[in-house]
Amino acid sequence: MAVADGHGATLGLRAELTGWLTSLDAGALFEDNLRAWAMAADRPKTRVVEGLKVMRRHREAARESALAAMHLVQKSLRAGYGPLPGLPDALGRHAAGWAKALSEMSERSRFGMLDQFTDAATAAHAPAHGPTGAGRCGYCRGPLERTVWSGPVPGAVERIHVACPRCGLVTDRPTTPAHAAVRLHTPNELVPGQALRVTVDLPGTAPGVWLTVQLRDRGRHALAAHHLPGAVGAAEVEMTVPAGVQPEVHRVWALIVDRFLPAWHQVRVPSTPGVHPEEQLP
Repeated sequence: MAVADGHGATLGLRAELTGWLTSLDAGALFEDNLRAWAMAADRPKTRVVEGLKVMRRHREAARESALAAMHLVQKSLRAGYGPLPGLPDALGRHAAGWAKALSEMSERSRFGMLDQFTDAATAAHAPAHGPTGAGRCGYCRGPLERTVWSGPVPGAVERIHVACPRCGLVTDRPTTPAHAAVRLHTPNELVPGQALRVTVDLPGTAPGVWLTVQLRDRGRHALAAHHLPGAVGAAEVEMTVPAGVQPEVHRVWALIVDRFLPAWHQVRVPSTPGVHPEEQLP
């Protein structure tokens, strides 16, 4: 019985490592596509090029750890006995480092970078289904369009893209269970100088995912950002809305990375005119 249990555990670990290797292939494909876009520019952005170097180092180190663990698993299966290796701690550590580099790149980006990220995530894909209706836009109440992307090359993990033709991106994510569970809850309006509270429903199991929430103005400059590595369950994020923001439509961006698979979510939130301290009620 113990031998059967050990064999089952070994098969389970092999399946988990296979999942990591698939995600690493997707991460490599995303990096390649983003690098191609960056180098095609007349003046490649240094922050993108340097960020991609950091991402590559983390991904290659994680892949080396995953392959070494897979070798031990295969050896255990062939022998029919022996100590079962655990999932390397280095995988989670390098996944967080990869996500942090992507998050920092995103935080310093300006107009159009979100489109470049989502384009890089699907550059090797083709529409497999859609666009089809996906409900109503939470801001303009227009019809949303949902497209499923898939691809034949290694790393082309199936993705779902939901957008409003008028307002833009709502979500772009892989079709994995962890990403399918994500929900973003924002207030109906922003008040200058006061707290912005955002709740993100995430998978409730360890090791969790990388979460970055940003507040962006109409020109998509980052006004505030909050990072949560290893986030699980209902993650609460609180940021202060700058006192000088203009009464216009802002964006709340959420970057969620699970095992080298990034997803982006966007919600449009209007801001109210600021209130001077002497006008506030006691």
